[in-house]
Amino acid sequence: MSIYRKSILIIDDDVAMLGALKKVLSAEGALVTSASWGGDAMEHLTDKSERFDLVITDLRMPILGGQSILGAVSVGLPQVPVIVVTAFGDPKVRAECLRKGAAAFLEKPVDTPQLLAAIEGALTRGKADASPWARSEEPEVRSGCPPKGAPACMEEPLPTAKLLEVIRKAVARHKRGHCQARTTQEPPKSECAAS
Repeated sequence: MSIYRKSILIIDDDVAMLGALKKVLSAEGALVTSASWGGDAMEHLTDKSERFDLVITDLRMPILGGQSILGAVSVGLPQVPVIVVTAFGDPKVRAECLRKGAAAFLEKPVDTPQLLAAIEGALTRGKADASPWARSEEPEVRSGCPPKGAPACMEEPLPTAKLLEVIRKAVARHKRGHCQARTTQEPPKSECAAS
C-alpha cells in the first residue's frame, strides 16, 4: 500500500522534527497537516471539513501529550490509526500506548524506511488490529460506551466546542502560571502530567 494521497496529521512540539517528518511524507505524496501542540491538533481533528487517514504524534509535549491525543482519537475517531513517536521510550510506556490502541510505537531517531513501513502497516491493518478489544469476537457493549477494556467513556460526552473551550482554558491557566512564576522568581510550576 502506498501513502500517496493519504491525509496525515503530524503532531510534534519540536519544530525541526515536525518539518523533517512533513518533508519526508510530502515527498512520498502524502497530504500532510502539521500541528506543533496538542490544542492545534484537536482543532484539526474536530474540524468537520478535515478528514485524516492517520495521525502521527510525539509522546511528550506540554499540556496535551501524545497519550492524550491517542486517547482522544481512540474514542472520537476509532477508525483512524495513531502512530506514537518518542525520544523517551521505555517498555512500560510502549506497552501502555499499544494497549490504548496505538498502531505503532517508534523511538527517535526514526529513519525513513522504518517510518514508511510503520505507516503502511498502520494503513493496511487499520486501527482495529492494534486494539486488543477489537479482536474479541463479541465485544461486550454497555449503554453506548466502547467495548469492555476500551478507554472509559463519559456518561454524556462533551460537545466538540465545549471540549475545545476546556482545553483553551487549561492552556490559559498553564501560561498564567508560568508567567507568574517568572515574575516572582519562583521556580516554574510543575508541568501537567507528562505523557
